[in-house]
Amino acid sequence: MLRAFAVFFLLVVLCGLFSNVAGFALQQEQDQAACELPEVRRELLRRQEADQMARRQVSSNDTPQELIDQIVAIDRENREWLSQIIDEHGFPGKRLAGRDGASAAWLIVQHADQDLPFQRRCLDLIHALPDGEVDPVNIAYLTDRVLVNEGKPQRYATQMTMRDGKLAFQDLEDPDNVDARRAEVGLPPAAEYLRQSAITFGLEQPVYDHHVHVLSPRLLEDWKSLGMEFSRDDEQYTEIGQVLQCTGADRIVAVSMAYLYGSEWFDEVTGNEAAEIEAVRAENDYIARCVANSRGRSVGFFSVNPLSGYAIEEIRRCEGDARLSGLKLHFPASGVDIADDEHLEKLRAVFRLCSENGIPILVHPATADVDSFGTAGASRFWRELVEDDPQLKLIIAHLGASGGIGPNSIALMNGYLELRERKAEFVDAGIYFDLSGAVLAHELDGLPATTDEQCLALAETMREIGLDRFLPASDYPAINPDEMRQTLLERLPLGDSEFERLRSNSAPFIDVHFTWASR
Repeated sequence: MLRAFAVFFLLVVLCGLFSNVAGFALQQEQDQAACELPEVRRELLRRQEADQMARRQVSSNDTPQELIDQIVAIDRENREWLSQIIDEHGFPGKRLAGRDGASAAWLIVQHADQDLPFQRRCLDLIHALPDGEVDPVNIAYLTDRVLVNEGKPQRYATQMTMRDGKLAFQDLEDPDNVDARRAEVGLPPAAEYLRQSAITFGLEQPVYDHHVHVLSPRLLEDWKSLGMEFSRDDEQYTEIGQVLQCTGADRIVAVSMAYLYGSEWFDEVTGNEAAEIEAVRAENDYIARCVANSRGRSVGFFSVNPLSGYAIEEIRRCEGDARLSGLKLHFPASGVDIADDEHLEKLRAVFRLCSENGIPILVHPATADVDSFGTAGASRFWRELVEDDPQLKLIIAHLGASGGIGPNSIALMNGYLELRERKAEFVDAGIYFDLSGAVLAHELDGLPATTDEQCLALAETMREIGLDRFLPASDYPAINPDEMRQTLLERLPLGDSEFERLRSNSAPFIDVHFTWASR
């Protein structure tokens, strides 16, 4: 009985997976200023948080009766309170309670399964409101919840159940046209929703891509103006839905390329520091908006030139945005010289700030040029930037270089092994390598195809470091993600079980943000 109840409540959480509750919190100040009943809005948000806090403690394996009783009591109290508000003011939509307050009111009704007449009454009241008062996605969820509770087929495929150990939709009206109905209200295809829900429920393993670049339309046009050629449709660079589809991944790290505006390459575009700062901020903000629109499937990494005079300020600004979870640093594009003491001091300040605030860093330290980095550069990187801070959360992009397996990537991996030998606390530290561009099936931008000998050496090094320290990644759109995954499968001499582990690897400090975004 307890397990069945726990599964039910987990499904309740999942059936809100693509609602806009989390995104509304980012606009709280605007909502408070605009709504007519700010005190009601505040109470709705408080009750929503209590609802979610209790449900997040539910486990499919062992949920104590005390927690179940607590959730039932919260639902009852919320329902009774909201009923009084409705009697006095009508249903609290956007005009009365702001967008986030209206969403919180919907959540209370959605969880009022013990009082079907109340749910039906609220749904009818919502339909009587002007368009825009309640989010269409939330209306779709409530419509299905009421229909299912009335013993009727649902309309939008939002309500699920467990059948033979798998998630499945409850009875559905006109299944052939369900995706069209979902699209009308802003929901993804039903199959995508079912898979993402199964992943969140722990029934299926997600496909990760830890290195995916998303460009704003502005950056795309600015880059084109400098002579850069692009082979894909614009939307496949700029639209998060298109990017997700092209990567074939369930979970991605969406990486900003704002650092380009801080590079010499873009001096012609920006012209002065003020314009550069504005462009960098706009690009990072675009990534944040993409994350908010990705239905919990992306984590955002902002970026900046670490040598710029505004780097620390921009990191602090982005750190305050819940949609941005990490920092991307591109040493070559930013003109970083690891041998330059002044550069090193600025890098230390950035690394220290990120460590103090728990901000993961995705860093591209070197190109394929041995003379500009090499063993000396790798040693300086680990000793001067990392060695004194085992709390640092770090992902080395492309194994450290620009793709392929060359002297610089080998030097960085060996340098990490040496660091672990010197300091045992780094064995379990938050340091990872992403495999984007690591194995090349053919020549790419002047980099040669990876040889069989290099693949063998990489597999041996990966085992020595630990397969759990290597993250699946593509560097999309520079590299085709499907081709990258297939190349790794065909060329790396790893066993089937090793590939299975590798496929679903993710750093804990990344995964926690996917979890946040899904709720």
